Amino acid sequence: MVTNVNDLELILNTSTTDEVLKSCATVQTSALIPFLRKTYGSHSTLMADQVLMRKKAEHKLSQFAKTGCWLTRRSFEQCSSEATALFKSTLFSGSDLLDLCAGLGIDDMAFSRSFQHIVALDTDTFLNTLVRRNNELLGIRHIERVDCDAGTFLQNTHSRFDLIFADADRRPGAGRSHALRDCTPDIISLLPRIFECTHQVLLKLSPLFDIREAIRILPYVKDIYVVEWDGEVKEILVAMHYGYSDSPIIHAVRCDSRGQVMYQFSQSVVEKPGKFRPDFTSAYVYEPSPALIKSGLTPNYLEKYGLTMLDASSYLALGNALIPDFFGRTFKTRDAFEYSKRAFADYLTRNKITHAHVSVRNFPLTVAEFRKQWKLKEGGDLYFFLTQAGGKKWVLCTQKP
Repeated sequence: MVTNVNDLELILNTSTTDEVLKSCATVQTSALIPFLRKTYGSHSTLMADQVLMRKKAEHKLSQFAKTGCWLTRRSFEQCSSEATALFKSTLFSGSDLLDLCAGLGIDDMAFSRSFQHIVALDTDTFLNTLVRRNNELLGIRHIERVDCDAGTFLQNTHSRFDLIFADADRRPGAGRSHALRDCTPDIISLLPRIFECTHQVLLKLSPLFDIREAIRILPYVKDIYVVEWDGEVKEILVAMHYGYSDSPIIHAVRCDSRGQVMYQFSQSVVEKPGKFRPDFTSAYVYEPSPALIKSGLTPNYLEKYGLTMLDASSYLALGNALIPDFFGRTFKTRDAFEYSKRAFADYLTRNKITHAHVSVRNFPLTVAEFRKQWKLKEGGDLYFFLTQAGGKKWVLCTQKP
């Protein structure tokens, strides 16, 4: 039985994730740690992570999981998806890249396709041991994983890099904050030294980060990418180029599982005011994608197609022409009426509706509360949009075109 953490490399060289999964195939979750402790000792938690996170890893990190790479729960929860990592790798290329806080190394795996040499820093020596083994399994030999913090490395290096990348982690005790000042390493304080080592910097930020705040506090911001995958905004990328002084370009992007762009809309930071016309006789309802909404470019995009928003807080758009390749979801209007309990109850009864998809935009009830109140089950061909416009509550009953 292995009990010493120093024997981790021995375990990784003599065991595979597939073997761990096979040995635990009939073990209940509650008995998993005691079962694994008999063989792996103090590393039983690591082995349990391979079992418990496998299904999620197959979706988020398909090639990683297929190759039998190792992970820890924390590093997996914080890492990029393979899709967004591959998208990042299409934005830059060159000889040398420095990753200041490498984590599970998913971004470095992707960047290894477009850079000849990568130096990846992390202070977690346990995780670094896992990642070095993963890189061997993946056949990647030009990533140099270094046990070091960003500040120390930058202070002592004499190298120049084509790109410095950072995905800063929340500082312990920072709670749910997503501000850069509450992350480690402290990117803001390191920037002067960073720009002595490179002319290009790429920061990965939380999808909750305020884009305007990034522009305000960061220098030389050239591009901001709001990256959507699997129906959600997964990350915000801020690209800085030393000496850049023009207005940043904001890109709303949806990528597929291979990191290829499916939709993209780009504009300078100057926003257009929204146009509002709550015309419920419109034939189609358009719901902009999460990336468009987060980017702040929804009014710009809708103007391109002559669409008007129902209300500033709903983001729903109305129009009479079918837009075949709309960046978001498209629905055909079936009915629209002012919401009241009596009116909605009559509508459900009259149309014998028991199942429907529900979306709320600027409405006083959540989807769960609304479903519970009306005993409305998920599914079917109908899509209810609940929103407010002109100081009134509205229901839009729609279908796919």
